[in-house]
Amino acid sequence: MNESLKVSLINTFAAAQNVDGIKGNRLILVTGYGLISGIPFVETSDVVDDDRKLNLEEITSILIKETYKDRDRRNLKSDELSENDGFIVLTDVEITIGSSIANVPILSVFYDQIIGVTFGNLGHN
Repeated sequence: MNESLKVSLINTFAAAQNVDGIKGNRLILVTGYGLISGIPFVETSDVVDDDRKLNLEEITSILIKETYKDRDRRNLKSDELSENDGFIVLTDVEITIGSSIANVPILSVFYDQIIGVTFGNLGHN
């Protein structure tokens, strides 16, 4: 499957979070419903100590990996998937719809729901 220009741009913005001049800003996704602001999720290592409880980030990493494994198990072919198929995971998320604001620790946003992308801080945190 070829990655669309849209998906490539979103992933490039997400990967740039540690670049000087961008550090400290959040990734802001514009959707048809409102703004979603967060920090791009970085997967944790595969090493999990069985003697302790997993934190939310570790659980999310496992779920993401299992999602891709399931897709591979079902042998979905590239031509069966849209070039916008996929998602980006954000942490420390703020969802703004009009004057309403909701905060969630982690959110998967599907690429086909994203209209635009930028960096910044919404000032609600």
